[in-house]
Amino acid sequence: MPSCKNKKNHNKSRKNGFTLAEVLITLGVIGVVAALTLPSVISNYKEREYIAKLKKSYSILNQAFTAAIVDNETVDNWCEKPLDNNQCAVNMLNILSKHMNVSQSCVFGDGKCFSKKYHNYDLSNDTGLFLHRAMITSDGIAYGLNITAGDGYTNNWCKTTTNDLSISGYYDHCGYIYVDVTGPKSPNVFGKDLFIFKIFKNGVRPGGISDDTVWTETFKNQCLGEKVYGLSKAWCAGWVIMNDNMDYWHCKDLDWNGKKKCK
Repeated sequence: MPSCKNKKNHNKSRKNGFTLAEVLITLGVIGVVAALTLPSVISNYKEREYIAKLKKSYSILNQAFTAAIVDNETVDNWCEKPLDNNQCAVNMLNILSKHMNVSQSCVFGDGKCFSKKYHNYDLSNDTGLFLHRAMITSDGIAYGLNITAGDGYTNNWCKTTTNDLSISGYYDHCGYIYVDVTGPKSPNVFGKDLFIFKIFKNGVRPGGISDDTVWTETFKNQCLGEKVYGLSKAWCAGWVIMNDNMDYWHCKDLDWNGKKKCK
């Protein structure tokens, strides 16, 4: 017969344990909390990944243009006149690829470097006018070139520099570089993995920087959705690089001169 002391310890151990029902309820609560919070955690993780890759691509482009200009003079010397957009894009890709770790060259929207989803946007069309040349580097980041000055005025092509913040920075630049930090993989969404950079005589500049004044390129109009035009949030590269966030997806009261991130 167990002693009174042993009975006391036995009863105490039973009181300190959990019943099966209690365990199941606890696991159920944990499961509900995880189901509610996990998507947000994954989304935040993905955004941090996209931001890091976008910054990396900007660094790679800066280095490539700097080295290429040393070898070939400024960008306005990379193409013959009169300007042939497609041939100029080929020239530019060949020049830049010597200074980038390119794993494959392709045509924009063929599914090799960029998703075929983009073929029907104004990034590319069947006429060949905006038929980009593209490349993807060994890290999976894709770069597509569109050698078109603002509104297609080829006579103004490549006459200005990255520090030109006037209207001529819109009409007189050297074209665009579309960067998809995940290549042809998902999500293939403007402002998440695909962004725009502008090409100038002396290098590149992220689209949508704080001093951009053309309404089709401003952060307020494009990234906050007040006047969505064309590629919309693809113009948020400047904001992402300078402010280290994609909070334009989460709140609408951001401003270059005010609130820089959501709560």
